[in-house]
Amino acid sequence: MPNIVDSTTKSKTQPISGTPTNKRRISDGWKLALCLVLILVGAIGSSLIQTNGGNIQVTGLKLAGKSGASVTADLFRPKDASTNNKAPMVIVSPGFQRTKETQVSNSLELARRGFVTLVVDP
Repeated sequence: MPNIVDSTTKSKTQPISGTPTNKRRISDGWKLALCLVLILVGAIGSSLIQTNGGNIQVTGLKLAGKSGASVTADLFRPKDASTNNKAPMVIVSPGFQRTKETQVSNSLELARRGFVTLVVDP
């Protein structure tokens, strides 16, 4: 025999007295604004980390190779390194099937310690 449920006996849930029934929702515009602010803060933060608060200058280079080919590289230079204040240089090649971006953390640390670092993209 099938179960028959009488719709008049169903109890309706009532809110507990003293609790608000209207939930406050954040509009889509505020969500978008919050996302944009978080993206901006993240971009500024990563830039400050990558340049050690402005103490490291990062320059993208394109070096001419054989037969018209070119090689891209990044130069990490401490701000105090100049023609008058020379600093040692380290050339980094990431290796097989890697890119120069995999060596950013090593290059930053070397530049923080006073080395000019050239990271070549093979």
